[in-house]
Amino acid sequence: ALRTENREFEEDLVKLNEKMEDENRTRAEQRRLSIQRMNQVVNILESNDKRMEEDAMNQSRMHSIKRENDEITQQLTNLATNIAQNKNRWVRQEKEYKDKVAVLE
Repeated sequence: ALRTENREFEEDLVKLNEKMEDENRTRAEQRRLSIQRMNQVVNILESNDKRMEEDAMNQSRMHSIKRENDEITQQLTNLATNIAQNKNRWVRQEKEYKDKVAVLE
């Protein structure tokens, strides 16, 4: 009777041990999947951060290029204004010289 009872206890212990091992494997698999999902989220967040940094850098570059274009436009406008003023001055001087030459003739 004791042997039968011991055998039943041993069988129950083996079953409990197997159940614990199954639960441990299940928890380990759940942890592995959870870590894998967290790594995927981290990778997505890092990718988004990189993309945002690149967008910010591109926006900064575009702003810099626009500022340079504005400066070039202003310089060209100033140059065109100076050329027009110089041309008018040369035209006036040429007219004055022609008038003086005409008086001398």
